Amino acid sequence: MPINRHFFSPTQYIRIFAIVHLTTFLSVSAYLRSTDPEHYPSRPRHQQFQPHRHPATTNTTRSSNTSSSNPAQTMGPKKENSKKAAGNAKKAEAAAQKQAAVDAKTAAAEDREWSKGAKDNSKKAAAAEKAASAAAKKAEREALLAEEEKSQRATPKGANKKTAEKKSRGTLDLGQLDGDAGGSGQASKALNASGIDNALDALSLTASSNELKIDRHPERRFKAAYKAFEERRLPEIEIEHPGLRKQQRIDIVRKEFEKSEENPFNQAGNVQFDATKEELNAEKERLRAGVEKRLASR
Repeated sequence: MPINRHFFSPTQYIRIFAIVHLTTFLSVSAYLRSTDPEHYPSRPRHQQFQPHRHPATTNTTRSSNTSSSNPAQTMGPKKENSKKAAGNAKKAEAAAQKQAAVDAKTAAAEDREWSKGAKDNSKKAAAAEKAASAAAKKAEREALLAEEEKSQRATPKGANKKTAEKKSRGTLDLGQLDGDAGGSGQASKALNASGIDNALDALSLTASSNELKIDRHPERRFKAAYKAFEERRLPEIEIEHPGLRKQQRIDIVRKEFEKSEENPFNQAGNVQFDATKEELNAEKERLRAGVEKRLASR
């Protein structure tokens, strides 16, 4: 077995040399710091293995390290970006305007709902008041009719003569009013014209036949007559038939008006607009006979 003259390898020699020199350096440094701490101050752990420097250089390095470790302390306050701030302000203003528009729209919608509710309530109140007044009038009429029927039933038989005498006082003698104007030799007719309308009709009979009402255009009075009839009957029908809709009540009013005497087309004295004289005279005679018959039956 060959003898190795070199006890250590070159790498081991280098390691031993470095360890010896490092140990010597650390020992000398510790001795110098202990004997003269002003010139050889103790270093931080990360600077213990650095070579010795001059104290001034060490202080400069420490100050530079301190300043570099805390950059926020050496630097001033960060300046705000003016463009970014302006953009944020515009965004905030736009958002505020948008929210204000939404709030205004919501408030307007609520106001419309409230006003609509108020209008509906006012219409309902007006309709209820109108219906109540119509019901009161109807009840009053029914009470008067009932009272009149009751008085007629309670009237004794002997009182009929007195009422006949009273009625004769309100009787209009057409023969006396006509006088010589009749000239036809017909017997005078005593007609009962106690009411104002009946009296006017009786007076129209005493005058010439031209005074009788002949209407060539009943359609001109149709609209006004229907409107008055509808305004009077709608509240009454609403009370009589509370479950019907408005259009159904209007249909009932229209059907009643078609058969009513208030309809100008159902009234006597209507002729065609191009009627001849013979047709006019015939209608006047018919109207005259109808009035006489109506008044004589009273």
